[in-house]
Amino acid sequence: MNQGWSTVDQGWRTVPTKKTKFGPKVGSHCWWLQQAREEPIPYQVPYSAYQLGRFKALAEYEYSVLGKGIVEGAPDWYKQQEYPLKIQHKPFYFEDKVGDLDWESFQTWTWLTAVKEARLPIGAEASVWVDIHSKESNRVKAVQFLARFRKENIKPFDILLEAEYEQVPPGTDTIDSIEFKVPQGKWYPPLNTCVKDNRYIPTTYSGSRIRKDFIAAYLEDRLAEYLALGGIKEVIVRYRLPAGYLLPDLFFWDLWGNLEHLRQTYSEFCAKAYIDSEKDQESAKKLDLESETSWDTQ
Repeated sequence: MNQGWSTVDQGWRTVPTKKTKFGPKVGSHCWWLQQAREEPIPYQVPYSAYQLGRFKALAEYEYSVLGKGIVEGAPDWYKQQEYPLKIQHKPFYFEDKVGDLDWESFQTWTWLTAVKEARLPIGAEASVWVDIHSKESNRVKAVQFLARFRKENIKPFDILLEAEYEQVPPGTDTIDSIEFKVPQGKWYPPLNTCVKDNRYIPTTYSGSRIRKDFIAAYLEDRLAEYLALGGIKEVIVRYRLPAGYLLPDLFFWDLWGNLEHLRQTYSEFCAKAYIDSEKDQESAKKLDLESETSWDTQ
């Protein structure tokens, strides 16, 4: 259902000329779910098992080469076009599947979906493979996968987490005081450089402070995952909206809701860097943190 929207084509931005009056708040999690359910299902024709396997292999190859512009015969060969960023690691929170897509397929499908949404060159077979898997159930599961990056889905404190929070030393800086780097380029609007969370910065297992520069790098990793696994498509859709909407920040991460992974990752980092994680290191020389994020947009 299109709810009566007409559009004006402005290159890769298709701007609606009529706004809906009812429904979930624009940009909210429920709104994204509604968009996923109302998006037209691409026309499907029967394909043999051989054709499906071939399309999948070509889609994966497309994922590996697009954006480089140097592979002879590729859709972007010698075309100076900017493609969305990719990540080279599997997020810790990814389980077995999203919909009917395993990790490699989900990574490929979400990225190629963003490429198609941005109207960038893509091979015909890869485009068909994306359409085959763009059924409503996969689209809805993909939106639900991104729920962890929305502030409205923040995890409420249970008794144990409340007790942990009460042990944070008074005067500790708040999470929203930490600024992190964001990617630069055509597909990235002015992204929020901090998460709007006025709670205290989390502490280690024994209650010592976690370095702010480490948390900044940690958040950069999570931001890269959001963008590469569906966030770029959300960025483009938001660009198409007419002016006047008060939209939530594109990116949020619940540090307290993922406390165990934060602490474990910090302990591993400190061990590799020969830092005593149970002492205040904020005044020490800032280290060159090896974040998984490389902002690979090629």
